[in-house]
Amino acid sequence: MSGYHVVNIVGDDGGREMEVASKKIAVLMEMRRSWIARCQGLVNRKQSTTEWKLQQGYYVSLGESTLNLDMFQQFRRDVLQLRETSHDGACRSASRNRLDILYRKYSMFANLNKEHERQAVIDNREQQPGKIPYSQHVSVSQLQDQPVGSNFVEISQIITLTVSDSLQIPKRDADLITASEHVNKPLSLRIKASSTLTVGQQMTALFLPFWLHDQTSDFITSRVHEIVYEPCGSHANSELPDLPKTVPVDSIAQSVPDIILLYTLWCNISTVNEQRYRNNMPQLTFSIGTTSRDHLIGGFLLCSKIRNSIILSSVPVLQYVYFLSGIYVAASPIRESKAEREILGSYANHPIKILLSIGLRVSLEAEPHRKVSSSSYVTPSLDYEIATASNVLHLTEMDMYETAYHSFGVVDDSNSGVNFIRSRLPKARLQFRQATLLSEHELLRTSCQRFVSRTISSAENSYEKRHRETEAYIQLGRLDINGPEELPNSKLSAAAEKIRSLLVMRKRRMELPASLRDRTIPILKEQFADQPMQAIDPILSLELFKKTGIFGCEDNEKYHNFRADYADICQTITMPDVIEFSRRRLLMLGNKYDIHASLRRLEETGFDAVGRTVKVQDHRDFYQCVKVDTHVHMAAGMTASDLLEFIREKLDYQNDDVISVQPDAQGNKHVVTLSDLMKKLNVTSKDLSVASLGVQADSSVFQRFDNFNSKYSPLGKADLRTIFLKTDSKQNEEAMDVLEGRYFAELIKKTFKRMNHNHYAEYRISIYGRSIGEWDRLATWHSTNGMGSHKNTWLIQIPRLYHLLRRNGSVKCFADVLFNIFFPLWDASANPGKHPQLDHFLRHTSGFDCVDSEDVIDVPLDSKTPHEWCDVENPPYAYWMFYISENVTALNKFRASRGQSLLSFRPHSGECGDPKHLAAAFLTVDGISHGIQLRLNPPLQYAYYLAHIPIAVSPLSNNSLFLDLEQSPFPEFFKRGLNVSLSTDDPLFFHHTQEPLVEEYSVAGKLWRLSSTDLCEIARNSTRHSGFPASVKRNWGGIYYMFDSSLGNDVSKTHVPDIRVAYRYEVYHDEILFLERIRTLSGRPPPPPVPKFMRTLEEEDSLLSLVGVTREEVISKQLQHAKL
Repeated sequence: MSGYHVVNIVGDDGGREMEVASKKIAVLMEMRRSWIARCQGLVNRKQSTTEWKLQQGYYVSLGESTLNLDMFQQFRRDVLQLRETSHDGACRSASRNRLDILYRKYSMFANLNKEHERQAVIDNREQQPGKIPYSQHVSVSQLQDQPVGSNFVEISQIITLTVSDSLQIPKRDADLITASEHVNKPLSLRIKASSTLTVGQQMTALFLPFWLHDQTSDFITSRVHEIVYEPCGSHANSELPDLPKTVPVDSIAQSVPDIILLYTLWCNISTVNEQRYRNNMPQLTFSIGTTSRDHLIGGFLLCSKIRNSIILSSVPVLQYVYFLSGIYVAASPIRESKAEREILGSYANHPIKILLSIGLRVSLEAEPHRKVSSSSYVTPSLDYEIATASNVLHLTEMDMYETAYHSFGVVDDSNSGVNFIRSRLPKARLQFRQATLLSEHELLRTSCQRFVSRTISSAENSYEKRHRETEAYIQLGRLDINGPEELPNSKLSAAAEKIRSLLVMRKRRMELPASLRDRTIPILKEQFADQPMQAIDPILSLELFKKTGIFGCEDNEKYHNFRADYADICQTITMPDVIEFSRRRLLMLGNKYDIHASLRRLEETGFDAVGRTVKVQDHRDFYQCVKVDTHVHMAAGMTASDLLEFIREKLDYQNDDVISVQPDAQGNKHVVTLSDLMKKLNVTSKDLSVASLGVQADSSVFQRFDNFNSKYSPLGKADLRTIFLKTDSKQNEEAMDVLEGRYFAELIKKTFKRMNHNHYAEYRISIYGRSIGEWDRLATWHSTNGMGSHKNTWLIQIPRLYHLLRRNGSVKCFADVLFNIFFPLWDASANPGKHPQLDHFLRHTSGFDCVDSEDVIDVPLDSKTPHEWCDVENPPYAYWMFYISENVTALNKFRASRGQSLLSFRPHSGECGDPKHLAAAFLTVDGISHGIQLRLNPPLQYAYYLAHIPIAVSPLSNNSLFLDLEQSPFPEFFKRGLNVSLSTDDPLFFHHTQEPLVEEYSVAGKLWRLSSTDLCEIARNSTRHSGFPASVKRNWGGIYYMFDSSLGNDVSKTHVPDIRVAYRYEVYHDEILFLERIRTLSGRPPPPPVPKFMRTLEEEDSLLSLVGVTREEVISKQLQHAKL
């Protein structure tokens, strides 16, 4: 297939389900082969006789003594077995999986070869002008209509005669079909069960003329090439009829089950074909209109074509064997959607697109002509079908060419009836269909022999040579895509180079090595970290900050470089070629996952990764694995019922607590108790309820961030928020804070206590940058109230509220905000003895967040330094990202040199507003929260995948604020391999149970049908995203948790099977390899390699060598542990 990409699955063994079902499916295929053989046996007999008589409902030769008259009994047994197998659970599940894999393979083929097929259409139009030949059945009455030219196809007519009791037709119709313009057109007989004749009488009336060569009927029998059985009525929902033990020859035909009439018709057609074979006449083909499962069963055994595809789409076993058998399917979506409205619902649900994608030989068939409105213009109904299918069902022009090709019932271009070149269907597509069919037959054959020991095939050896990062010991169905080399300077190569440039920008800007970020998280041994960095003088750093706004930075060149990179990335992500390239790669990643899930569903949920058939430990389930809520705000981290219970408790038992000391009008100070405040607010314990608190999100907050912020105040009272939900309980400037955040601390402790044994969190708490003393006050609150917990590590959220601080005079410029945030940390890092409480608090802190509404339109990103930014306008989002990131990086370098813990930067980004916020985050952050705007920009989404940036998504929060749950991109992100986890954001507002994080997982699992393995993988991601110490992460994920291959996955701890981890790892490195291969085709000198954000196997092996072990030894120990 020159110029085309080929899609193969290396090591595709169908999975455990196919192993169980393959023998039963093979039996079905053998049934069809045996009935075809019986038909061929009848046709190829050489005896010559002119005497015939009716036996068992069909004509047999009097001179033929070897004909098996017990054939009906075999047919009956086969039908009963087909009924049973089509309902078998294992066969249904295996067939559904295989059909899904076929659909995904075709989607990948079409996606990869979209441009090639489009160009092939253009080339064929130039070489073979004219319309596409299409075979179409027309009634006799339609022959009287003036033919109207079709806009798309050149119709090759087949005249259809509907008969029941005899072959006699009206003279007027006979004159029409024998007219000179129609005399060479083939005929098709549509047979319906007679309401007056018995089975034997109807068979005599219909088939005796084929033997007698009567002059009155010979003009019909000699031209007939197809017989179609049309069942009476729809029996799709009725029970399957009992089958008689003999053919009821003397029963009225219409009272006999359709499948019995189908059998008698097939027997008669077979014996007629015997005579036609001797007379060198074309053979009769046999098809059926299907409206029930029995019709599909009979069609599978006896027919070469069926009509009506709706019932077929609901029976996966028969759908799969129809594909394997190459049976043709004629569909009329307009007519079928009307006739089967109860089943289908609407035209848009018609399955023809799916059936064609799977590889069934589908063609379009039209209903009779009809007039448009009240005009006299008559449009060919085939054009109606084609136009409607194209617009509503999204059939492409190439799909139409394939249906046209199938309409003639040809298998290759050597058959008569259609000129292959004129069909405009590229041979590459036909070869893809043939290769797919052959591979399924081979899979079926090998699956029947599955219990033999497995060896690595030559195809897998070849795959491992081309795909460097392959974990060969794990059995996967690996997708192998081979394609042509692109032309130099092609759009594809240019787009790939643009994507590489984005990764280079991020790699360059994230200059602190990953191993150094984990410096206080010793992974294996001390040698694992990079060489210690030279100590940085904090006094010099302060002087440099006064010039640049960044501690330890000498000039503004970094900021100028960031502005250039940011402008470059914003331009790149809007380029049409880059958007299309990224979109197609993301679709490819999604299809790869779907194929993997279909192949390995049983192995992932019930069997281990290396092919052993032993069950895994019983405790391997989602509820037992560790989950970290990596994005949750402490001010709303409790549930509404917890807050209600806490407030009631205080009002009932501690209402005399002094909450503040305030002066009166005369300047005399007096205490204010909780009871005094509640009387002032007119609130009593009995009046309180979850509803009256008014903290639960409702429709008023959707896309209204201002209304959302008001929900932080219980009962709509700001004083209650200050007392119960803040670390600083000071109500006004004149008041003296007596509580000092004690209530908030007690409420948080209750929240920690409520968390179950495998639930952890990273709660956000605010530092505003309004004064230099904020850190000491927060650290004092933390240590005084004993807020350290093994269940939590703190993230410091920095609200982007510079404009408010500037207006109220708290700061004079943006540099003051940065100074108030970061100088106390430098001072505490340099002099921990001077700030012991802050130093202790930093040991329980894992990073920074940056929060506020992203709906606000940013001012332009200009060249002002933080000291020059004295305007009242808020700096743009990218400005905040850069200066916080650079200051965090500088602080980390200093703390790393002193062996202190490091801090990450994981801000809110992409929750709403301009997607370019995500571009700024891409250059500056360690991870993000939300990220749902990535759905609007494929290049950024693809770049986030390649950079492996952690994304904490909160679907329930998004559902209330910005994006309906049904439209959430989370399931797409997960399937494509983005590094996503689930988080709660604000349980107080969005959740209703006492386990908000489990509620988040539960809703996601039910809504998007995530398996237990999927949920465990998401939970594992959350532990890797979090900032908990390495000693804790080792307990969660294993000693090698930092490795990205399956070596870093301890199944007994993460509950994620190695086969899933290996799949993610190999697909990522395959994508990097694809980018490198595409870029080397430009004809220029070899470009620099594409940056990788996952370690290669070689890099992992070199790290293992530092501790004196090999990969093989580690794998062996893991397998032994799994057996135990």
